[in-house]
Amino acid sequence: MLNVDAVTTVVLGLSVLLITGVVTWKECLAEAIAWDTLTSSFDATCR
Repeated sequence: MLNVDAVTTVVLGLSVLLITGVVTWKECLAEAIAWDTLTSSFDATCR
């Protein structure tokens, strides 16, 4: 369909949420498991 990678979609979505103030950076940092998932997905995409 659009051929957009999942990691790209997550980063774009998170950016929109941060810019609009729906989510704060402090709230994002509190979600350690989510960051582990995102970074491992990003690592797998780059290989």
